[in-house]
Amino acid sequence: MLHDNQNSVLPLSDEEMEYLDNLSKSRSASVLRARSAAMLLRYADGIGISDIARAYRSSVTDVNRSIDKALRQEIFSAREKSLKKRNTRAITKEMVEWVRDLSYQNPRNLGYSCVEWPVSLLAQHVRDHCRAVGYHALAGLRCVEMGRLLARTF
Repeated sequence: MLHDNQNSVLPLSDEEMEYLDNLSKSRSASVLRARSAAMLLRYADGIGISDIARAYRSSVTDVNRSIDKALRQEIFSAREKSLKKRNTRAITKEMVEWVRDLSYQNPRNLGYSCVEWPVSLLAQHVRDHCRAVGYHALAGLRCVEMGRLLARTF
């Protein structure tokens, strides 16, 4: 669908504007998502499609696709899904204590060849054994998260 500023409006709430602004400046989001967010903000400010395409060295078709996606609310529904997914994965104090207890154990006593836990091995061990003790939220634990989890204090 082709858009022009006279016929189409991108209705954004303050929260959505803030989300897009943060996304457009994000260092962790993909370049395409950040760029698309920046395009949407410019469109919402009343800048024309061809001007946006020129500013981002993109095609009018790509800008239109980004706007169509936003109008269908796919950007914001994806945000809601990611927020819900993150919130369902709450790590409790008991889980942290279980991981800490594991980290104090000698890995050789658990069948490993090392004397101290490398973070990557501890994270893998937690992922492999967390379901057996009922800590399903730890099943997707990555090395970076393991370091943060061990640094947590309650």
